Amino acid sequence: MSAWPGARRLLRPWWVASHLTIVALLVATVNLGLWQLRRLDQRQAHNALVEARADLKPLAFEPGVRSSFDDLEFRAALVTGTFDPTRQVYVVNRSSDGLPGVHVVTLLATDSGDLAVNRGFVPRRLYLEGVADTWAPPVGEVEVEGLLRASGTSRGGHGDEVERVDAADLSARWDTLLPPVHLDAEPLGDVPYALPAPDLGEGPHLSYAVQWFVFTTIGLVGYPLVLVRLARREPEADMPVTNDPDLRAVHGLRVRGFADTPELADALGLDGTDLAARLGALEEAGYVRRRDGRMAGWMLTPEGRKHGEALVAAELDAAGARSAVDGLYRRFLEVNQGFLALCTDWQLRTVDDEQVVNDHADPDHDAAVIARLGEADAVVQPVCAELAGLLERFDGYGRRFTEALDRVRAGEVEWFTKPMIDSYHTVWFELHENLLATLGIERAREGEST
Repeated sequence: MSAWPGARRLLRPWWVASHLTIVALLVATVNLGLWQLRRLDQRQAHNALVEARADLKPLAFEPGVRSSFDDLEFRAALVTGTFDPTRQVYVVNRSSDGLPGVHVVTLLATDSGDLAVNRGFVPRRLYLEGVADTWAPPVGEVEVEGLLRASGTSRGGHGDEVERVDAADLSARWDTLLPPVHLDAEPLGDVPYALPAPDLGEGPHLSYAVQWFVFTTIGLVGYPLVLVRLARREPEADMPVTNDPDLRAVHGLRVRGFADTPELADALGLDGTDLAARLGALEEAGYVRRRDGRMAGWMLTPEGRKHGEALVAAELDAAGARSAVDGLYRRFLEVNQGFLALCTDWQLRTVDDEQVVNDHADPDHDAAVIARLGEADAVVQPVCAELAGLLERFDGYGRRFTEALDRVRAGEVEWFTKPMIDSYHTVWFELHENLLATLGIERAREGEST
């Protein structure tokens, strides 16, 4: 007898597609890891530049004299002029020591030209009180010391509130010509408060690179091990146990909690007419009940839940698959926490060191999260395939994951985490619940079983 009786199954179209997908993902993870290392190099070079310029003697800066400003960012500078409080804006969504607030940016008129000066931080509570005299600039000619910073690009604002210091935007607002730098000033009084020093941390790039290379290692080691196990298994052992319709219907409601007939039939891969008749019979037996109205559908009764647990236990023992399903459940748990963190990264993003609701306006952030979702999918798809090979009712999860992922990649952002549709998170939650129910594990006590 061959030592690899199941090897031929790995040449089926689905498995060939799986092999090609894994190869593509491995290439992607290696390149993403290298990209993060390049970003780390850029960050370290940036920090070295900031530190080197911090050692230089403060520059007597005249805004209208210089024609080139490329070598000025992060240079300490002294500027003499007069503040014009009538030309002032507030950079919103700033924070300091955990407090939300704004930065106050005022025009400083000098003999050689005008300059935007970020005078510091005003807490939001104080800002909303609207007593501008509290943070008014000093009157008359002053010498201002601070750090020159490159102008950014604002995506708009409302009234005198702006997103960031944008020299072109402020030049148009104030009817003047500002240089493409502004001054982050040292405090000139009690309020506004001092601005934070430039961040010289290296960021998360190294940990992200390690994460991508760990994913690569998992793919290089884990996927071949799965293939070896499948190749050594007798083809007959690969045939799933077929469930009777009662079990499919009862267990489907156990996993989903509440569903109407068409939705449940689609999820279970059953004929809608047959399922409706089956649910009617189960209702007469007292195992399910129907709720009508705006949110119509079926749910299990307490007796139905017990009935389902007995059916599942009998099926699992008849298949002799308890140990195999338990092993696949533990493999699922290895990526479950990472997936939940991934969902959080999809719903929130970091803007200026603060977490805000992800409005999907940053394509780079979304692309990075979607790439990580592809990595999670590459791990869970073999688990789904092996589960479906053991018990027929697990068939369909791989297809539903693929459909949700394709929609997310096509720009339909709601198909990542939105409830009440077959989003990736919805299917993940159902698979998790299915595994718990199959093994008789209560979700509240899940940690005690691992």
